[in-house]
Amino acid sequence: MMQIPATRAVGRSNNRFGETRLPANIAAYDGLWKFFILLMAIKPFVDILWQWEIVSFAGATFTPTRTTALIVGIVTPCVYLRRRPRNIVGAVWIFAFSLLMTQAVLLAYALRDLSFRSLVDTLLRIIDGYMIFQVFAVIWRKTERLRIMVNVIWLSTLGVNLLSVAVWRTGIFNVNVTAGIERFAGLYNDAGGPSYNAVFSFAFGFFAVELAKRSSRHLLNIFHPLLAVTCIVSAVLLYLAMTKSAFLMLLVFVVMWWGIYKRKQHLIILLVPLAIYVIYTESSVFQDRFANEVQVFVEGDYSEHAIKSLGTGRGAIWMHLLEYFLSLDFHQQLFGTGRGFGAHNQYLSYLLKCGVIGLSCFLLMLASWCNISYQKYSMTQRPEYFFGLVLLIMFMVLGLTGNPFDYTTMLWYVLMILSFIHVPVKDITRNRKFV
Repeated sequence: MMQIPATRAVGRSNNRFGETRLPANIAAYDGLWKFFILLMAIKPFVDILWQWEIVSFAGATFTPTRTTALIVGIVTPCVYLRRRPRNIVGAVWIFAFSLLMTQAVLLAYALRDLSFRSLVDTLLRIIDGYMIFQVFAVIWRKTERLRIMVNVIWLSTLGVNLLSVAVWRTGIFNVNVTAGIERFAGLYNDAGGPSYNAVFSFAFGFFAVELAKRSSRHLLNIFHPLLAVTCIVSAVLLYLAMTKSAFLMLLVFVVMWWGIYKRKQHLIILLVPLAIYVIYTESSVFQDRFANEVQVFVEGDYSEHAIKSLGTGRGAIWMHLLEYFLSLDFHQQLFGTGRGFGAHNQYLSYLLKCGVIGLSCFLLMLASWCNISYQKYSMTQRPEYFFGLVLLIMFMVLGLTGNPFDYTTMLWYVLMILSFIHVPVKDITRNRKFV
C-alpha cells in the first residue's frame, strides 16, 4: 500500500481546482480521523436525544447535539492550526462567507437583535463547517478512508432508521400536524428528522455499493441485502413522515444517479413520471399533502392566495420577508441584519442575515464546488466526485424550502464528501485503493 510521505509537502497547489498541499506532518490528522469515525457512528443516535439538557449557560442549553458541535469546534481548530494544509484555493469563498456571517451575527448580538443561544449556534456552525471542509481535504489523502466513512454513515443512518420504524410499531411517537395531516416524527421534534435520514441512508447506501464494486467486491454479498433493507425502510419512513422537501431530494438523487451517472435516462423518463402518477392517484394522503403545489404548478392557478399557500404557507412568509428586506436601509441590504427570521428558505435567510454581499459569496461558493466536482468527474469518471455533486445539488434544492445549512449532521456529511474535490487527482489515480 502506497504511503504518503509525512516529512514534506506533497504536490503543488492547482489554482484551477484548488487542490491542497499537505502540511509538513499529518500524524495529528490520524487521530482526528479516528475521532470522526466514532462521531459519525453515533451522531444520528445523538440527534434523537434533542430533549436532553446537559448544562445551561447564559440562556443557552447544551443538548447532546449542541455539545458534539462544540467538541468539533474545539478539536478541529487545534489540529488544523498546528498542522495547517497549504493553499486550499477552493476554500476562498467558504472563508469569505464565514467571515461575513460572523460579522453579521456579532453585530446583531451587539445590537441585542440576536439571543446568546442563536449566536452560539451560528458561530459553532461556521467554525465546524469551515474546519471540517479544511481538515478532510487532508484526511482523505490516506487510502480507503472515504470508503470507510461512507460505510459508517450509511450503516449508522440505517440503524437509526430501523429504530424509528421500531418506535412507529410501538404506537408511541411524536407527530407533526400539518394542514390536518398527522406526520410521523418518531423520536424527533419534527417529521423532517426521519425523512432526511431516510433519504441520506438511501443515497449513501447506493454510493457505498458503488465503491465496493471498485475496491471490495467481497463485501457485495453483505451490502446487497443491506441495501434492500435500506430501500424498504426509507420508503416506509418517507411515507409516514410525508415531508415534501425529502421527496424532492429523493427525486434529485434518482434522476442524477441513474439518469446521468448510470446513463439510464430511458428508465428515468418512463418510470419516474409513472411512479409519481400512480402514488399520487392512489393515495389520498399524498393528494392532500401536495394540494397547494398541484393547484399552482399543474392547474396553473397563479393567484396571490395560491402562491402564498405554496409550501404549507411558506409562500406568504417569503413574500413578506422580501418586502421587509426591500424596506431595510442600504447598509443592511448590503451586509445583512444577522437574523434569518425563520425564512424556510436558505437563500432568503442568508440574504437577510448577511446581505447581498454575503449571499453572493454563498452562491459563488456553491457554483465553485459544482464546477470543480463536475470538471474532475469529467476528467476521471470517479463516482466520488459525482456523488459529491449530487449531494450538493440535493442540498441546494432543499434550500429552496428549508435551511439545510443549519442542520449540523447533514451539513457535515455534505462538507466531508465535498472536501474530496481538493484531493489532487494524481493521488487518487496512482492509489490502487481508489481504483
